[in-house]
Amino acid sequence: MKKIKYFVDNLPVDKKGHVTFGNIINFPVIITTTILGGLILPSINVFNWFFLHNFILGGLIGVIICVFFHIGVEKWQRRSGKGVHDMNDALAGYSSALALGILLIVINFLIPQ
Repeated sequence: MKKIKYFVDNLPVDKKGHVTFGNIINFPVIITTTILGGLILPSINVFNWFFLHNFILGGLIGVIICVFFHIGVEKWQRRSGKGVHDMNDALAGYSSALALGILLIVINFLIPQ
């Protein structure tokens, strides 16, 4: 436990900010796209071996939106000269979106067709 505390304490403030920003932004975006996907998108059946429920597809679209958003923030920081441009910051920002995406895929396989 001391190693984990040491690791977290020694993270740069910028990384902690991106992780916090990602945790605040990613969840509402993914929940919104999951609900919209359930209302708008059709379910997909690929060659009768992979079934993707419509709300899961919406959530995965939300994950992609979050990834591009955080990469866009880093591109903006490079272009404007504000903040520190580091693509690892983008990874820190969308890491929670990737975790939610993995959870959505697992849920997809637990729901019967």
